[in-house]
Amino acid sequence: MRFRVTFAVDWRELPALIQATEAYDAPEVEVLPEPKATKSKPKKRERKPVSETGLGKLILGLLADGRAWTVKEMEPHLKADGYSPASALGTCSNLLQEGKVDRPEKGVYILAGSTSVQAAA
Repeated sequence: MRFRVTFAVDWRELPALIQATEAYDAPEVEVLPEPKATKSKPKKRERKPVSETGLGKLILGLLADGRAWTVKEMEPHLKADGYSPASALGTCSNLLQEGKVDRPEKGVYILAGSTSVQAAA
């Protein structure tokens, strides 16, 4: 009956192990590299559209009056609701990508499809 026994041995301990087993039949020594740990990719979170988040709804609510809003005008409203004023620009950019808002000029946003006279100004 034969058994196969495996165990981890440091390279410095290998000569002592071979010497300790000389009284027995010559052991078959097979060196197996340790398996490298593979990094698993984190699963991507399903994110809901920005227009469905609290911040997105707040900005869309501000733009619902039909007039053009600058990012600076939005900031106090965001701060009052507990959001960082600096998040206005990024949120508006995401809403622009979603097609929910238009940007007639830099830093100015209107609700998509709005034909406000003020929006052209």
